Amino acid sequence: MAEKKEAECSEVRCRFQTMRTPTDLIKELEQQGEKTVRGKLLKGDYGHPESGNIIYGHVKDWLSSMESERAEARAEESLSNSRKALRISKWAIGIAVIATLLSPRIDIIIAWFQGMFQRK
Repeated sequence: MAEKKEAECSEVRCRFQTMRTPTDLIKELEQQGEKTVRGKLLKGDYGHPESGNIIYGHVKDWLSSMESERAEARAEESLSNSRKALRISKWAIGIAVIATLLSPRIDIIIAWFQGMFQRK
């Protein structure tokens, strides 16, 4: 009877059922990688939500934490890009102000530069 029961469950599912701590499960999930774990979850290797299997819950929580980490990284990158854009826009405003102030006197500035180059 035990042989039949072993044949019914996949190798991964049976191995996880014998684990004692969620820490061991998490280490195993990290070694396999998110893509592999997500595929195995869809195949039912970690049980099903209706079964009340605690392993299924841990796997879902781990996948959620991976998604949260990616979302946090994207938010940090977005903030960094926004700060960079703000710095660039401040430089652009400064250059525009200088250009506006110099535009009425541009002919004087050009004459001054031409005079400098003609003397040498």
